[in-house]
Amino acid sequence: ETPYTFPSGATEHAVCIGDVDGDAFTDILTADNAAVNNKVWLRWFEWNDATSTWVIRDSIGVGSSDFINNIVIGDADNDGVARDILFNLGNNTLSAFMVAKWNGTSFDTIRVTFTGRTQRYRGVAIGDLIPELPGNEVYTGGGSDFAMAYYDGTQWQAQDLTTGLSSVNDIAIADVNPTIPGPEVYIVHGSTSYQLSMWYYTGTTFSGVAWALYATWGTSGFNDIEIGDFLTEVPGPEVLLSNTGTTATSYSLWFAFSPTGRAYVGALPKIAAAADYGLKIAEVNRWRQGLELVMSCGGNLVEVEQRLFANDVSLMEGVRTLSILHPGTVDTIKAVVVNTGSNSITSVTFNYSFQNWAGGGSYTAPVSINPYGGYASVNIPIPMPGQLGIDTLF
Repeated sequence: ETPYTFPSGATEHAVCIGDVDGDAFTDILTADNAAVNNKVWLRWFEWNDATSTWVIRDSIGVGSSDFINNIVIGDADNDGVARDILFNLGNNTLSAFMVAKWNGTSFDTIRVTFTGRTQRYRGVAIGDLIPELPGNEVYTGGGSDFAMAYYDGTQWQAQDLTTGLSSVNDIAIADVNPTIPGPEVYIVHGSTSYQLSMWYYTGTTFSGVAWALYATWGTSGFNDIEIGDFLTEVPGPEVLLSNTGTTATSYSLWFAFSPTGRAYVGALPKIAAAADYGLKIAEVNRWRQGLELVMSCGGNLVEVEQRLFANDVSLMEGVRTLSILHPGTVDTIKAVVVNTGSNSITSVTFNYSFQNWAGGGSYTAPVSINPYGGYASVNIPIPMPGQLGIDTLF
């Protein structure tokens, strides 16, 4: 397969996977965060069997300042067909997002605007939070704004929910808190200090609560949200936040809720002193049960797995995908151990083996981890097996 080369200056920020034209085949959407030939472009890729590569099927060009950060596909207008393409329009002249639908020969598009708002909207998500409204609503925001729009069968109705936030970066919707009926909206926002806020519909209005992201986890760059059931011993899904800070302590984080609604937090592995950007939860490793996390960080694509849990200690391990093993040398796996129990932990033992080699070993690390969500980062020295090639570490 030949990699696709984007035009110079395209600066791709957004990517989405779905079925654009209803042919039951997977399509890829990407979008620019900078203008090319005086337009910002969303591109639709389909697989071409004849050339065995991805090719552009069509594209949408928007204004030169309509920088795109986020794309989603779903049933936004409640016509029963989940192929509406939504993406933010990040200009600061008139806050807006765009809805695009493939009609068989071209895209029909409509710009949904928020009257009087001049914030640069960045995130967009589809979900059903208001029972009084039939079907789904669209939630978006950027700058100081958190806003909502819905299609009433004839036209789009748009309204601001709050204008009191700061530097909204991304939005996601899921039913994470078991004490609140229905789904919630999660927003990561901030520029010099960061917060994660949760918003839900009370039956008459929207209410929110926020958690400050303290300097303990790094003070810069909480940017992307992903929600999924990544941790096996935590009931329900978790909210994951990427941290684009480049210090060794600028951890990406996970949030979850206890059955009584108490929020707690843990750190994801920091593979290197480099920025973490995109996060996705999916079944990536078919050789193990459960879901894995993939994140782009420090110029690498990294898979993160929860490897084991015993005596109330859980381990999340960062594995460099596609790494070449050098026989006889010692590599280092950076892991974060999270203590979800009620007792302090003073040491933890890591056992490891390889998929394609009979050898293995163990390493005991002294740690000092407080109970109820305390964590420690541990460097695990791993002697490479006596062979060259690509292997998987367990």
